[in-house]
Amino acid sequence: MKLVDVKLIPVDVPTANGRVYPREVVEEALDALADNDARMLVTLGGGMSLRDVAGQATELHLDDDGLHADIEVLDTDAGKLVQMAATGAQFRYQLSGTCKVEDDGVVRSMTITGVDMSIESKG
Repeated sequence: MKLVDVKLIPVDVPTANGRVYPREVVEEALDALADNDARMLVTLGGGMSLRDVAGQATELHLDDDGLHADIEVLDTDAGKLVQMAATGAQFRYQLSGTCKVEDDGVVRSMTITGVDMSIESKG
């Protein structure tokens, strides 16, 4: 199963938590991922162990409105939960990694290490 062109974060506008990710900062973080040939794993529920891995983010790209990716859902226990929920739920995504945030909420630098995914009911 593949989730196509999911939006991970907006750029140049405030997020729900008030942070602003400038396009240039996100581009630098993507370049660092490419330079390291890093794989971006997608975990379910913000888990930190391999059993929480639901997929892998691929085809990362910036559009006018933000950072997008395809998510290849894997045949793991967490991936099977995503597959079962796909028809009756919506998904929320949050990047994992580190960032330096100024007092004004603008992110000045960031490192992306993965994607956290949560399942929410559509109702």
